[in-house]
Amino acid sequence: MGLTTVMLTGDNEVTARAIGAAVGIDRVLADVRPDEKAAQVRRLQAAGPLVAMVGDGINDAPPSPRPTSGSPSGTGTDVAIESAR
Repeated sequence: MGLTTVMLTGDNEVTARAIGAAVGIDRVLADVRPDEKAAQVRRLQAAGPLVAMVGDGINDAPPSPRPTSGSPSGTGTDVAIESAR
């Protein structure tokens, strides 16, 4: 489909890379604090045409309005859901 998948996570590098490898994601940005996620999304947008974000919690709410598209998932995500609308 010509898509590039990037994992942007606050998880540590070792864990993030292991999960990325298990699901076929080559590009992993780990140890990203919640307040840094919006800046990372802006960097990704500057490098390519469209950015979609899937988040599973309140730490994903700050960058959610920035992507071209946002899709919260999981439970307890009221803030992320509102940000994605």
